[in-house]
Amino acid sequence: MQRELHLISPAGKSIIVRPGQQLVAGRDGDFPLAPDDASMHRHFLRFWQQEDTWMVSNVGSFLAAELSSPRSRTNGPIRLVPQSTAAIPEGTSMLCFTTPSGSYELTVTRSQP
Repeated sequence: MQRELHLISPAGKSIIVRPGQQLVAGRDGDFPLAPDDASMHRHFLRFWQQEDTWMVSNVGSFLAAELSSPRSRTNGPIRLVPQSTAAIPEGTSMLCFTTPSGSYELTVTRSQP
């Protein structure tokens, strides 16, 4: 069964990414994140599906993000430094990131079969 990815921005806007699609989030991405924050990367996070797993990659050059989920198999949040990639666990996760102008949370829900 194909699963969707649902994103909710810090501003409360939402989007669904379907299998076969990819999405780039950032100040000037497909999905706007902190569009008024000049410190936010134009292209920051890329989401796509690899086989049955949704992935997120930090495509920025200096900001980091933390992926946290109650279903994560690690002992804490996964730190996504620039040019790193992580699998998104099933259920709801939070992607948290900070710029010099503010702190933000992106809600990411990977649908279950």
